[in-house]
Amino acid sequence: MKLGLLCEGSRGDCQPYVALGLELVRQGFEVCVFTNVTHTKFVRSFGLKCEGVFYDVQACLARKEVMDAMSTGSFFKLMAATQPVQDEEFPKFFPHFWSSVSAFAPEVVLSSCLCQLSASLWCEAHDVPLVLVPLQPCLPSGKKAPLGLPKMPLEVLNRLSWRVIDLAIVKNMRKQRSFAEMSMQGAPITISGQTVKLSELASSIDSIYDYEAEVANPNAPVILGISDLVCGGRGPEMGPRHHLTGWWVLEETHEMDRLKAGDENFGGADAEALASFLGSGPPPVYLGWGSMTAISAAHMTKLAVTALQKTGQRGIVMKGWAKLGPEHLDTAELSEYAAENVFFASSLPHEWLFPKCSCIVSHGGSGTTAATLRSGRPAIITPVFLDQFDFAESVVDLGVGVRTCQFNDVSAQQLASCIWKCTSDESIMAKAAELGARLVAENGVKNAVAILRAFVDGPMKSGEWLQEERRRRKIRKSSSFSSLSDLVAWLQSCLPRSSWCCVPCDEDRTPAANENDQSTKGRLLGNVEPPHKLRKLGETASA
Repeated sequence: MKLGLLCEGSRGDCQPYVALGLELVRQGFEVCVFTNVTHTKFVRSFGLKCEGVFYDVQACLARKEVMDAMSTGSFFKLMAATQPVQDEEFPKFFPHFWSSVSAFAPEVVLSSCLCQLSASLWCEAHDVPLVLVPLQPCLPSGKKAPLGLPKMPLEVLNRLSWRVIDLAIVKNMRKQRSFAEMSMQGAPITISGQTVKLSELASSIDSIYDYEAEVANPNAPVILGISDLVCGGRGPEMGPRHHLTGWWVLEETHEMDRLKAGDENFGGADAEALASFLGSGPPPVYLGWGSMTAISAAHMTKLAVTALQKTGQRGIVMKGWAKLGPEHLDTAELSEYAAENVFFASSLPHEWLFPKCSCIVSHGGSGTTAATLRSGRPAIITPVFLDQFDFAESVVDLGVGVRTCQFNDVSAQQLASCIWKCTSDESIMAKAAELGARLVAENGVKNAVAILRAFVDGPMKSGEWLQEERRRRKIRKSSSFSSLSDLVAWLQSCLPRSSWCCVPCDEDRTPAANENDQSTKGRLLGNVEPPHKLRKLGETASA
């Protein structure tokens, strides 16, 4: 069976999907990865088929306006800064994306959330299942606010924060859909024997209500590449088709082989020097921020070396996309300390290296956090934006490390205090080691493939998935939403369902009866389906 695996973002966003792709191939699937042009060489080095169909993400993050927005930690400022880039690049790459995926002709598409709109358009046009494979849970919750926004004292306010984020996401997806149609020059698409336009596809984004109904009750499984030990397990917002599998990581032996073979993606160029440094003294502190930037490369380099000097620690510093290095140090004292105690590297194998360190300082990206916690070493997270704040909070809640304020505001003294605590606190070190052992025992990629195979052999093969998918599209197209009803639906969904829903929770009607029964339509918002009824629609397929 052919599987299309779509992922977009930084190297850390891409590598988990490489691990998943390798396991899918090992279990007999034919896989092609569709990702940013930045990562095609990296993905192909593993022997996976790969097409570069999205923009150069490294060039995007290097833009000054994007770096400035990133340093604030604000989701909205980051969206505002990256929007012009997306508006410019999306129309350029979409035709190539469409033709490349069509040429491969996958029978199932697995997609990260960042490229969900492109995947949705192609899948709906070809009646192919879309299985979302995010690296973190992004379901509205009253327990916390999303993506680094401050936690509110009332659950209703936290839910309101999620809706604000969802509205921004849906607005952006609608714009992308318009760009997609323009880039295809309005070329019609044939779906189920009928000709439609791209503007008529991905109908779930026509309303925030439909969008959130699909997020809460997807027709296909949503397979999350994260451990329930870290994200707090299954929350009440998760439905039966949301699955936590454990992290998707490349094995340590795999990374070690790449290192010995001189692979530049895993520190091969620095292999001998790194081994010599590790053997010349006590375990070092690792400091790396991947694709993130705070103020400047000079600021980040000085911050890292000064914190190490204050604590008397040796350190390994990842240069990252910001290009940290000893050339940025502006005093003889720091330069001398770095020459004797700090190893700078362009790329490093995290799974292999982290267990050899005393503690790990990072921005808290999904992939880096996975390697950190699996290593059994204490974590220090200096979050920059988005889900990094969630991982920082999880590290503190689990007692396996500490967090700082937003990275742009971290001082050398604060970072030094965090390093001192994580290298001297016996409780933190013991909890980190215990959690690491439990995480290593998980096999996220195998769990993910098992869930996918159950879906393919069950609802997909039987035709249940397609029947349900077409029925959902029919319901969405038959419902007309005014801006007022959409707003009211959004506001009422911020409240617990029991406070407004007039449909009994224990209603047990068959899906067919639900489709034909009009008695509940119009009770709340004209002809808007109550969330209870949309949940019923999702119960006909299983994953």
